[in-house]
Amino acid sequence: MEIITGVERRRRWSVEEKLRLVAECDAPGSSVTRVSRQHDINRALLWTWRRQVRRGELGGETDRGFLAVTLPTLPWVRHCSTGARTRDWRLCCLTGCICS
Repeated sequence: MEIITGVERRRRWSVEEKLRLVAECDAPGSSVTRVSRQHDINRALLWTWRRQVRRGELGGETDRGFLAVTLPTLPWVRHCSTGARTRDWRLCCLTGCICS
């Protein structure tokens, strides 16, 4: 626990410290609650910093969570009983046809 003496009651956090603490929250096996208790910080303040990082207001990564994916084109499959064509064998099987 940190005891603050003097006139100033609020701690000042640099952008680097905020980013470090947010990164610590995102580490595997960690949580906002654990980091807030460890550094004696209000959880709401850490959540605010996390939101600011996501929006790009504190710097750091802003495009987390999205990854470009290319899916292969499926070949046409002939429906066994009706001769209809589909790209999804499940559609064929859901209509009662056995595609084996």
